[in-house]
Amino acid sequence: MVNRFELLGHVSHSPEFLRTASGTPFCFLRMSTRRSTSGDGRNDYHFITLWSAAAQRAAESLKIGDPVFVDGRIEAGVSSRNDHMRASSIRFVAAHVVPVKGEPHGDSASHDSEPIGTFVEAPEHEVSS
Repeated sequence: MVNRFELLGHVSHSPEFLRTASGTPFCFLRMSTRRSTSGDGRNDYHFITLWSAAAQRAAESLKIGDPVFVDGRIEAGVSSRNDHMRASSIRFVAAHVVPVKGEPHGDSASHDSEPIGTFVEAPEHEVSS
């Protein structure tokens, strides 16, 4: 079985660097991707979680508009809300974040930059989506 995602797009908000209650660093990265290259102007927005040193490097080096390639795994979960209803969620957890040289939706994009880092798994109970 394969549990993997790959996204090529732009950073859409400043990365948000935080720490868990036990001090593990993590970062929320928001990025946009185009649904097609036909120029219809439709974007999708994605929330990516990074852990440990990769989280800190992303928060320090990425800014709004930067083209990036992100890959990793998808986590699905179910949580209980205050109204006793159950809510499902999907979280993208980055394995690699690579700044892209050139325009990520054109032919000039290259992935020869060094990755910002690899994820380090945190205990499931430390961060809720």
